[in-house]
Amino acid sequence: MSLNKVIDYTILKKNTDLLQIREACETAMQNNYFGFCCFSKFIPEAKKILSSSDIKLVTVISFPEGTNSLNDKIIETQRAIDLGADELDIVMNYSFLKTNKIQELNREINTLTELIHKNNLIVKIIIESGILTYEEIEKTCEICINNHVDFIKTSTGMVQPGAEIDKIKFIKKLLPSEIKIKASGGIKTLEQIKTFYEAGADRIGTSSKIIF
Repeated sequence: MSLNKVIDYTILKKNTDLLQIREACETAMQNNYFGFCCFSKFIPEAKKILSSSDIKLVTVISFPEGTNSLNDKIIETQRAIDLGADELDIVMNYSFLKTNKIQELNREINTLTELIHKNNLIVKIIIESGILTYEEIEKTCEICINNHVDFIKTSTGMVQPGAEIDKIKFIKKLLPSEIKIKASGGIKTLEQIKTFYEAGADRIGTSSKIIF
């Protein structure tokens, strides 16, 4: 596979404006990336620009903290679906994991995954692997497997460390083949993309312009 087709080109800065969205969409088309990731309010504009391409529209939910209530996450998710998102990257409430509220975390992932799958779209769960122990990652993967998510995504890129090779390899061993991995957080070069892809990542999130 050509590596440009594993990239979700991302622009998620708080001060992003429409001009930056338009320029980023042009970059995505010029390099034929797999996806373009932006805040949901920019989906209509991005959708218009990308309409002549096969680039998927990706957005984030409860970004970057993941602490919104489940009801708020449902509303945000439905709005993104209505606006035309193809894939939704949801920041899970990892505080539930840290405080052993496993039932609440399972309910959140189950509810949102069912809503997204009902609309035949792709769900990625952002787990912030950099601040989780290997035991916590294993528990998270178990919940995601049981709820049939499409991807586990490493990081929002707002928490350090972001994507880590050792944790990608660890997650890969835990997941069935139908659940993929998106590496994100601090990946800025083509060489890094190659390394993470070879370690087991199926998709790469980056805000860096990778030229092909």
